[in-house]
Amino acid sequence: MSPQVDPRAKRFALAVLLLLGWASLALPAEGQLKCFPSCSAVDGRFLTIATGAGLVTLSDETLAVQLAVPAGAASFTVGFFDGDSGGLDGSGTTQTKWDFPTGTPTEPPIPVPYSYTLTTDPPTGPGAPPPSTVATFSSLTMPDNAWIDFTIATSPDAEAPSGNYFYKLEIKLLDNSTPSFNSFKLRTTGVVTIRLSEQPFSYQVPLRTAAERAILYPAYPSLTPTTYDGTLQFFFDANTPHTDLAVWDGDFDHGDAAGMTNQDTDDPDTDPSPFLPPWARPEPEGDAHSEGIAVGHTLPSTGNPPDDLAAGSILLRTPAVFYQVLFPDGQVFTNSNPSGNQEWEQFRISTDPADPPLKADASTTNIPRGTYEVRIEGVDMGNLNAVRLPADALCVTEPGGPCTPLRRFLVGDLVSTDCEAGDPNEPPLPGVVVELLDPLGGAVIATTITDASGLYSFPVDAGTYTVHVADSNFAPGGALENHVARSPLFLTAAVTDDNVLTFDFGFCSARGTGTIGYWKNHPEAWPVQSLTIGGVLFSKSQAIRWMSTPSRGDKSIDLFSQLVAAKLNVLLGNHASCIAATLASADAWMGTHPPGSNVRASSSAWTQASPWHTRLDDYNNGLLCAPHRG
Repeated sequence: MSPQVDPRAKRFALAVLLLLGWASLALPAEGQLKCFPSCSAVDGRFLTIATGAGLVTLSDETLAVQLAVPAGAASFTVGFFDGDSGGLDGSGTTQTKWDFPTGTPTEPPIPVPYSYTLTTDPPTGPGAPPPSTVATFSSLTMPDNAWIDFTIATSPDAEAPSGNYFYKLEIKLLDNSTPSFNSFKLRTTGVVTIRLSEQPFSYQVPLRTAAERAILYPAYPSLTPTTYDGTLQFFFDANTPHTDLAVWDGDFDHGDAAGMTNQDTDDPDTDPSPFLPPWARPEPEGDAHSEGIAVGHTLPSTGNPPDDLAAGSILLRTPAVFYQVLFPDGQVFTNSNPSGNQEWEQFRISTDPADPPLKADASTTNIPRGTYEVRIEGVDMGNLNAVRLPADALCVTEPGGPCTPLRRFLVGDLVSTDCEAGDPNEPPLPGVVVELLDPLGGAVIATTITDASGLYSFPVDAGTYTVHVADSNFAPGGALENHVARSPLFLTAAVTDDNVLTFDFGFCSARGTGTIGYWKNHPEAWPVQSLTIGGVLFSKSQAIRWMSTPSRGDKSIDLFSQLVAAKLNVLLGNHASCIAATLASADAWMGTHPPGSNVRASSSAWTQASPWHTRLDDYNNGLLCAPHRG
C-alpha cells in the first residue's frame, strides 16, 4: 500500500504552481493544440499505464514521449488531461473518473504517484550537451477529468541543428505496490511524437464508474447518443521507404465471451512459443505470453475480458475488433484476426511476393515514405490493448488529422552562378526547383524552390539523402534555361549528427549549344542521367562510352554521338523548331541501326542518314535555328 499523502500538502503544491505561473487550467489559443491520443475531453480515449496483479498489461510502467517545438519559438505549452492517478486530486477531491484505484466516501483514497519529467533531448554527437531536466510534474497535483497546462521557456540545450527544439517527456510510476491504471491524454503547442520504433504503448476506454458512464452515455440509461463509437486511430511517420512494414498488436482479446465466433487463431508469420518479442514484458513483471491460439482465464473465452462481450453490455462495441493499415498512397490492408489474450501478434506487409503467408500477412509492390494510419474498430470499453508501430507515432490536430513532424537536421544549401573559377561574388540563382530523393528507389520525396538569395533547405532526420536540380529548370521559361551545369546535378551525403549544407550547385548564362566533345568531356553538365536513343534507354555513362569510341568508319556511332549532343542541347532550352524533324528521323533510324551496327559510308542506309548527320552537326555547333535565348 502506498503511503498516505496529506491533501493539504497537495493543495499547497498546486497553489504554488499557479502563483508561479507554471500551470493554467485555461485553454490555450484555439488552433494551436496537438494531442495524443485525442483532444476531446469526453470521448474516453486514453493512453494508459497499468501495473499490478490482475491488471493485464503488455507494455512498460514507463512511457517516453518526444515533444518537438518549432524553431524560433520562445516558449511552448505542455498539457495533461486527467494526469492524476487515483486517490485525491490537487484540490483534495476524491478522484472518480478514468483511473484505478479510486477512493469512496467510506474508504480512504489511495494516491498512486506518477511523475511527468521533461528533459532536453538534444542530438547525439561530439560537443552535444547532455540531457538536462527542465521540469517535473506530479500526478498528485493534477485535477481529475480536466486539462492542466504548463508553459515552458525553450532551452538552448534542446535546440537541434535544424533550429527546432526537442524534449523527452517521461511518464513513470513511482510506487508499484498498488495495482493501478493511470489513464491520461497529452497536448502541446509543439508536436507530440511517441518513439514507438523503440517501445509499445497501451490504451483503453475505461468504464468502471457511474461518473464515467455519464460522460460516455450522456442520456443514460439510453445508450444513444454516445461520445465513443468504438474506433481509435494512430498515425505514424515513415520518413523513408520500406521493403516491409510490421504493426504489432498486443492483447486485443480477439474472440467472444461464448468462444463460438471470432475466435483467435494461430498467426503463421509470428514466431510460436517460446518466442516473445524483445520489448514484451513476461510474467512476473508483465503478462505477455507467446503467440498461439490464445484462451482467456475463463474457458472457452479467448480474451480477458473477451473482445466481444455478452450481448447488451454497455461496454460492447461491434463489430469484433479489427484494424486497417492505410498507406499514404491509398493502399489499405486489413487485419481481421488480431491478437488474442495476453499475446503479441505481428501484421506484416512485405514487398517480397514470396513472403506470405508464412513470413508476412500481405504483399505489395510499394511501401512508400509518408504518414500512415492504423485505424482500429470494435474496441470494447474496459479492454486494455497495446500496439507497437514500425515508426514514430504522431499526435493529432484538434480536427483529428495527423500532425506534421518536425526534423532534427537540414540539408541544403545554395544554387548560384558559377562562370569564373574561384569568384565568390557571382550572383545567386532564385526560383530553381530542387528535389529531395529517397535513398532506396530514387523517387522524389520533397520539392522546394530557392529563395531570392539562392538558398534552399529540406528538413530531414538522420540518414543518407540525394538532392537533384530538377529537369524542369532547363525547359523554356525555367530558372536555368540557357544555363550549363558547372557541378553535378545529383549530390549525395549522409546526415548523422549535424546539418549537411554542402549540397551546392553552380551554373553558367551558357554560350548556346554544346558539341560532341563538350558533352562527352563534361558529364557534370548533363541535365539528365539517361537518354532514349532509337527506343533504347542509355545511361549517361553508356552514352559517353559510345561517344568516346572511335568510329573507324562505323557511321552508326557518328550519328549516335551527334544525336545525343543535340538532344542534350534541346534539354538545356535551346531552340529546337528547326531541328525537330531531323531529331525524329535520326532517332527512328537509330532504332534500326543502333550504335555498333557497322554502317559504312557507301551503304544505302548512310545515304539516307548522312543529311541528318550534317544538320545535327551544324545545330550542335550553333549554326542552325535562331540565336540561343539569354
